[in-house]
Amino acid sequence: MNRAFGLSTPDIDFNAPEAQAAEIPSSNGICTADGLARLYACLIGEVDGVRILDAATLADAITEQGLPGVSRPHRDGLGPRLGRTSAW
Repeated sequence: MNRAFGLSTPDIDFNAPEAQAAEIPSSNGICTADGLARLYACLIGEVDGVRILDAATLADAITEQGLPGVSRPHRDGLGPRLGRTSAW
């Protein structure tokens, strides 16, 4: 994982109890369901005084992106998938 993502120097031992206890979903993929839910909630609103994306950034992120005239079975934003375009 360290090679794939170039996360840190020195390399993190993702099997070490300390790395797993760190609960860093974006890096080690380890978290509780509550921790992951709180992370996603912070993306769309405030949780305990913390909001990751402001309203303008969120609006930009969920604006459909793509090439005009290109037919695809889904719509993409600047990160999130926005849903299907048809019954492909």
